Amino acid sequence: MKIIIFDPIGGASGDMILGSLIHMGCPVDILIQTWDALGLTESSTKALVSTAEKKVNGITALDLKFGFAAEHHHVHRTHKDILNIITSSAIDEHTKDISLKIFDCIARA
Repeated sequence: MKIIIFDPIGGASGDMILGSLIHMGCPVDILIQTWDALGLTESSTKALVSTAEKKVNGITALDLKFGFAAEHHHVHRTHKDILNIITSSAIDEHTKDISLKIFDCIARA
């Protein structure tokens, strides 16, 4: 079994976490497939992901950028909206379960 110890001293944003996972070997295609499996209906939701190595204070990191195939409009969603998207998505059941637990923790916080 492999274990990852995640200890972000100064905090970490979602793109920083995803960038570190990709840097450790998670294929970018998995992110794109998972995004597509959410089944979002907006016409501009096709995700484009780009990565580039960078150094920050002598530490090598992977810079992750999300873009969209067409003009993207910011959409506000409630916790209930997000739970419905995840529940009705084509994502595998194990990933759904973990995702629902994560968003529940965020909502409680």
